Amino acid sequence: MPAYRNLTLGFILLGGLLTGCSWTDMEEWSSQGIWSDDGEAAIGVYQYFEGKNTRTHLKKRNMETVIYHFADVNGAAEPQIILPRGRGWATQIYFMRSQGYLIVHRQERLPDLDDGANRTENYTAYKITLAGQVSRLGETRALSMISCDAAGQSAVSTGDVLTVIPSPDGLILAKVETQVTCQGRTGQLTFLDAEDLTILDGPFDLPRVGVDTIPGRAWSTDGRFMVGSTGFGGVAGQSYAPSTMPQPLPDLDFSCFFPETTSSDTNDQGQSLSNDDGRLTVIQAMNMSPTFGCDP
Repeated sequence: MPAYRNLTLGFILLGGLLTGCSWTDMEEWSSQGIWSDDGEAAIGVYQYFEGKNTRTHLKKRNMETVIYHFADVNGAAEPQIILPRGRGWATQIYFMRSQGYLIVHRQERLPDLDDGANRTENYTAYKITLAGQVSRLGETRALSMISCDAAGQSAVSTGDVLTVIPSPDGLILAKVETQVTCQGRTGQLTFLDAEDLTILDGPFDLPRVGVDTIPGRAWSTDGRFMVGSTGFGGVAGQSYAPSTMPQPLPDLDFSCFFPETTSSDTNDQGQSLSNDDGRLTVIQAMNMSPTFGCDP
């Protein structure tokens, strides 16, 4: 268990000593927490990395993460490890407490495989039950940045090339796998049973979009999975559900894609969580705090 007391002060002092120096082993809590779908519990991330201070920010490399379960957002109980230390940044996390599991994505930078502005990373996705059973949902090695200009000087993000998002009730998983080349973005969508991970339907081929377009993906409150992007005519795309045909998206705002489901970094009241050395604090909603629930 990481030590909580005096950790923040220690990093402030260490950061001052590290300015302009070499990479140093460091560790800290990620500052954000992820709400469970029922708003009762949360997930936190503890990070191990090599760090180096610059004049503007702390650089991090060789990230490793541990996933912690906070059983009660408002309680005093210490968090418990639910996914042990592993390589990579913890990216999207969804905690479906109502169904007894969470989805964790990790992304590991592989600088030795970089080619100019092209960057390569490993992407993994896991389902973890509250009893500690871990199931791997997918793993792929792909570009995280792709350069398509003739000089090879600029690059665009490939986005989330492997994403698994639970339905609002936690019963279905939408697994999205994308491929990005300089000719555009393509992908496949597969629906899985969240309990036994059997395929319910798919894969559906997703429409090709430009390489510089990252589509939004999210569930709607009526149980369909939306994939769309913005253009001159507004949001365009389709929605999907098991055992049904794809349907064109109706007129909606792109903000409907955030959050993607009932578990995210904000709850149904727009409140967020601050993680201060392993202690959670509820941050009250602002006027523009996003909440799940845009029904197309």
